[in-house]
Amino acid sequence: MAAPIKNTCPDIDKYINWIKAALVKERDLSRMNEKDVFDSAVSMSNELEECIGYLENMRTSNGELRDWGTGLEEELHQAATEISNLEDKVAELEQKIEEYERQLTI
Repeated sequence: MAAPIKNTCPDIDKYINWIKAALVKERDLSRMNEKDVFDSAVSMSNELEECIGYLENMRTSNGELRDWGTGLEEELHQAATEISNLEDKVAELEQKIEEYERQLTI
């Protein structure tokens, strides 16, 4: 069964780069004129707001993965129980076959 969400690593890398770029812009603010400072601040604010939205989406994705993993764990436990039950039945049948074969040789 495939995971319910796509690989998030490229998105994480994208937002890490945005945050790093905002940090670089912040360091450059002291050398900018007033209009450029304002424009940079608006740009940084927009990018950081998008990062927050993405992190909320990632929270939802993590929940989906957690639920999916829990479901797989339950299925695995059920399968292990079924395998154990079938192994017990096989052992019972083998024992009955041995008893039957012994009776035939008498």
